[in-house]
Amino acid sequence: MAVGKNPAFQFYPGDWLKDPQLRMAASSTRGIWIDLICAMWEAPERGVIEGTPAQFCKLVGCSADEFSLFLSEAKSLRFANVREMSADPQGAIRIECRRILRDEKQRKEWVKQKANQRGRAESVPESADCPPNVREVSAHCPPVSSSSPSSSKRESTPKGRKRKPETTWP
Repeated sequence: MAVGKNPAFQFYPGDWLKDPQLRMAASSTRGIWIDLICAMWEAPERGVIEGTPAQFCKLVGCSADEFSLFLSEAKSLRFANVREMSADPQGAIRIECRRILRDEKQRKEWVKQKANQRGRAESVPESADCPPNVREVSAHCPPVSSSSPSSSKRESTPKGRKRKPETTWP
């Protein structure tokens, strides 16, 4: 089942400003990190991005020195998962945002649960006597009593609430 991507992620300014590990990093590092978070949101594997240092510099618009500082601070302060894929200094690097990975895992679990719930709802036999919203909730629905506008039976309404006029369909 293909799952569509969400168009946005929740950003909590309080979390960003209160994270002591991130606050200890240089302002250029924090700028690179927020740009990488945005890129990871759009990446094929949400929360993960891989590339060479030169590719990362192009992606976020920083110098090689700024990216080198970012890598050393990300490793030492541990606000991101950074893994060098090869021993070569110009080799591929994998950077992960733990929060996006965690949120994406939870989102996929919710999608799976919802699909399972829908599967059970579809297997419920539908009765012509049940309105559609009741069929979704229960397999056993009470028969619908028909009432007409000329019925002498009046339904009570809570105090202070007006009763909606009944609609007659042609």
